[in-house]
Amino acid sequence: MITIKSPHMGLNDARAPVRVRMWNTWEVSATDTKRHIIDWTATVARGAPGGKLSEIVISCHGAPAYLQLGEGFGAADADLFRGWRGLVDKIWIRACLVGRIVGPETAGQGDGAFITALGMTGNGDTFIRAVAAAAQAYVVVGTELQSSGKYTRDAPCPFGQLDQYEGLVLSYPSDGGPANWTHRYPSVYNANPTTLTATHPNSE
Repeated sequence: MITIKSPHMGLNDARAPVRVRMWNTWEVSATDTKRHIIDWTATVARGAPGGKLSEIVISCHGAPAYLQLGEGFGAADADLFRGWRGLVDKIWIRACLVGRIVGPETAGQGDGAFITALGMTGNGDTFIRAVAAAAQAYVVVGTELQSSGKYTRDAPCPFGQLDQYEGLVLSYPSDGGPANWTHRYPSVYNANPTTLTATHPNSE
């Protein structure tokens, strides 16, 4: 498990398979607008001890350079995260594939066949660097399919914690520079693009 620094906030999209629980936890509906998500999170941050959040966890479905959070955030929306500037130190993204760069050089990594079969495109590196620069916050993101062998919406992660990532994870600095920390966890396997299932590699 990963311990999240308090005061923290969890943003759980209503369609996400796993929920997190934080000092403030918000269940984001599919119809919540991008602007409302940014503005309400900023309001919560200003009301936190010390007037800011240490860390935010976003739990949602994802794709390369895309967050299915509310009405969705894509590459063109990264600048909206300026609304969190000065209000959060670190953002953790618990979502599939968001940090992935789709291309020939990554097609053989992890779940490359899954991505190819679904015709996915996108440059997650450019997207996350832009989010980090806009928010002036560190951003931690996975590049592969995420799953959980233990936690669900009805059985969420323990309070103040995030379950282990799958595959390659990247951490980006708050100035929008290239990733300056990486870690490789076990990857999911037997990913099936038809049934959208995969075999989970660890106990969390």
